[in-house]
Amino acid sequence: MKKAVQVFICLIFILTAFSSMASAAEPVKVLIDDEVITFDVNPVIREGRTLVPVRKIIESMGGEVIWNADNRTVIINKGDDNVVLIIDSNLAKVNEKDVIMDVPAAIIDGRTLIPLRFVSENLDAVVSWDAATRTVSIKTPVNIDEEAYALLVASMEKNKDLKQYNVDIEGEMEIAGTGLAETGNITVGIVGNMKIDAEAPAYAFNGNLIFTQGTQSLEMDYEFVFKDYVLYIKDPLTGTWTIQEMSEEEAAAFAELIEQSNSLAIDYTAFLDAVRESGAFRSITFAGEQTINGKQTTGVTLEINGVKLAKILEMIFTDYYGETLSEAEMYDELFTDLSAEIQQVLTVSKLNYTYWIGNKDDIYYGCDYEMIMGIDMGPEQGNVNMKGDFSMTLSDINQTQVITVPEITETAADVISD
Repeated sequence: MKKAVQVFICLIFILTAFSSMASAAEPVKVLIDDEVITFDVNPVIREGRTLVPVRKIIESMGGEVIWNADNRTVIINKGDDNVVLIIDSNLAKVNEKDVIMDVPAAIIDGRTLIPLRFVSENLDAVVSWDAATRTVSIKTPVNIDEEAYALLVASMEKNKDLKQYNVDIEGEMEIAGTGLAETGNITVGIVGNMKIDAEAPAYAFNGNLIFTQGTQSLEMDYEFVFKDYVLYIKDPLTGTWTIQEMSEEEAAAFAELIEQSNSLAIDYTAFLDAVRESGAFRSITFAGEQTINGKQTTGVTLEINGVKLAKILEMIFTDYYGETLSEAEMYDELFTDLSAEIQQVLTVSKLNYTYWIGNKDDIYYGCDYEMIMGIDMGPEQGNVNMKGDFSMTLSDINQTQVITVPEITETAADVISD
């Protein structure tokens, strides 16, 4: 009996030890605003503190990361907050003030890992730890001005009735890659005009694309016209037009799609409320006033939570377009398959829209768009970072848009007929 008890106690000890080892092997899970964040290097726990890859976590929270290889320093910016960390040093700076951390930032498997709670809480986020599931949950701050939100909803409801208008577009995108994705710093600028007749349907764009790298730049004219179910695209290098004609079946399907889209009575109040309920809006605030094409407007800035972007797109396609086009199941399957793959490599740290809304009619006459996103393919492959600022202004709203087909000789065109 005594021996049996000893065997039983040993067995319990072994099972307990095994359970502890199995639990320790489980990677730490990180949630930001209830969305799982995936890493190519797992978070680690050192001296009771969780360290996570800096770029993925900070950009998912809506911040920016700058790495200085010369002095092994990580600079983190989010709004008015600034945190500076030095690899293997417990000394940090938070908004220019020296602060001592319990555990320093470190480089592990080619990735810079930072103390999660210290950095998150200094960016005004709320952090909690569930020991049973080994899960860190981060809640980022939300700021929604109810008057600005109401004006945004009213504007969306009115702008869905716009069918014909003219749009001036201007902006640029900065692209930088490292590792195998090395591109150097490239800036792509665009200045152009687009005429839209959504009911015809017909569209025409004419503008310039400017590519700049270092002291070199290349400017190209870009033009396309879509009318009567034929697409005309001008090659910016050769000036040759490519003509792509839809087949009768394709034209009929496209016409049905346009008709359904034009008649689609989206309840923007319900839709925006659903998006808000999902936590996809980080902030909605007023942004001053300006005059656009003689119209006095008020700005409303909308900041989208990047980790919720897939959810917004899923709502749009499965709950609205999906129902109308009888393709909800297809879209749902598409987003289920793509979301996990995209989240592995893509982070959106900034996605802001400022709508300039008429003070009397609630129609928006302009929109400024800012985005920062990164594609991270791992330590060996490298990453690509993109930062863009664009603006558009609307004019000739619901006035006839004259969209003409370019005059093209057979020798100046390549014809593709499906």
